[in-house]
Amino acid sequence: MRQQPLVLMGVTVILSAACLGAGKAPGVPELSAQQILEKTAENYRGVTGYAFTGSVLTHMVIQDQVQDIVNTIVAVYGGPGRSRFEVDTPSDRTVLVTVGDSTFTYASALAQYSVQPATVQAAAMAGLPALDPAASHPFAGYARLADHVADARLVGRDTATVNGRTIPTFVVDVQYDTTVVPPSPTGTAQKPKRLTIDATEFLVVGDETSIERSHPALPRPIQIEQRARYSSVSWNTAPPDSMFAFNVPPSAARVIRVGEPAGGMEEEESGLTGKPADDFTLPDLKGVKRALSAHRGKVVLLDFWATWCGPCRREMPIIAKLSERYAKRGLVVYGVNCSEPHAKAKAFVEKYGYTFPMLLDRDGSVQTRYQITAIPTVFIVDKKGTISAHLIGGRTEDELVAALERAGLDTSP
Repeated sequence: MRQQPLVLMGVTVILSAACLGAGKAPGVPELSAQQILEKTAENYRGVTGYAFTGSVLTHMVIQDQVQDIVNTIVAVYGGPGRSRFEVDTPSDRTVLVTVGDSTFTYASALAQYSVQPATVQAAAMAGLPALDPAASHPFAGYARLADHVADARLVGRDTATVNGRTIPTFVVDVQYDTTVVPPSPTGTAQKPKRLTIDATEFLVVGDETSIERSHPALPRPIQIEQRARYSSVSWNTAPPDSMFAFNVPPSAARVIRVGEPAGGMEEEESGLTGKPADDFTLPDLKGVKRALSAHRGKVVLLDFWATWCGPCRREMPIIAKLSERYAKRGLVVYGVNCSEPHAKAKAFVEKYGYTFPMLLDRDGSVQTRYQITAIPTVFIVDKKGTISAHLIGGRTEDELVAALERAGLDTSP
């Protein structure tokens, strides 16, 4: 994936305001640095939803040459399996949207997007607590602010402007032990992480890291600082559903991974494509047992889905349309519900009026045999019983039609 200037080594925040060490603001409690970190971490562990906007400045000095790169950011969380992270520069825009088991990634400079299984980075393994789009939500790292602290100091009090209001803040410098930050290699020096924390809500509104790296070929160390500030905050509120919808940008090419060449990248590299489809028999919602092998000589579309999966819900009307359009041309469509109770799947199908058969994979055995790592996943099986396409993530109508055509289905008007 193409790297943005946002290094995310512990995203920084310096807010311009009154000088550090200003007097205690009314209503601001007297707390130690460790207590401030603990109250803040507890806040992030209990969050149900949020939306942050702000900016990140990356400041680099390389042999007296100064380079400043400013990114604007949006970080949104709507509960488990619902997050959005955006990074904008004057020349590029990167968007990561996680919905259920799928993560959509888009890079405007490359005109590419991908759909991958959501692989959430464990918070305990995320390194320095900071902004991290790969975690369970972008600010999940802040839930670990008080863990493995080697030294923490309240260096002063300040003020910051958030949501158009001036608020009192704590400014805390913190160093973590080697459990979190391995010893720096020779020639590298890292300053304590500096956090600016809302003194009443205990939210991080500023975060700064700074390192120096020496190199034998350079007379002076390279200096790199990141300074982030979050100017708009909505906390413990439910963001609108539209924040977690990924709409394919015009002219964007779908690839397996953003940053890789386009072309021939429509299918998941699972090793199943081109192999015989594993036969199975599953009951439908009426209890009738359906066997895949019964449809040899026809093109079969298998849609693995669940009622809780947003992308599944968006893709299913397209699949229903294709089922109706091509049934007389020999297309067989099966929905394969992934391990949900019969009543739940049945209620969903009846509510939306889907008429193509829905099969119940209650114990997940078929999902295992078909290597389901995320949903929706669609398999196209050709007339000889060979898997001709393995498609992970929601697809457009044109993409599904093209896959059916490659399997030998007549899709002409």
